[in-house]
Amino acid sequence: MTGLTDLYVAGGNSTAAFTGVNSSPNVHLTSANSNVTVTNAATVGLGDADAVTIALNGAAATGNVTLSYNDIETFNVVSSGAATGTSATTQTLSSDQLETVNVSGSAAAKIS
Repeated sequence: MTGLTDLYVAGGNSTAAFTGVNSSPNVHLTSANSNVTVTNAATVGLGDADAVTIALNGAAATGNVTLSYNDIETFNVVSSGAATGTSATTQTLSSDQLETVNVSGSAAAKIS
């Protein structure tokens, strides 16, 4: 998957996995209620300051959801539309290199 700039997961309750990604695309979770994993190809030359945008709109509405995106140091989270997470559910963001999470937007989001 060379040259991708954005990955979209819209709706559904099945796990989504993107493997062998040859770039660092942004991820859009819209009404997603299942775990999502993004795995970069081994040949991708990632540095020490990789950043992606995570766009949330109504994710984790019916269950806990985890987005796993290793090798990324900064998540720029933007929430819009419907609230993400509820009093009983949470959107988890994880990366083995994560250093910074910037959050902005107009919708409520329960993130861990």
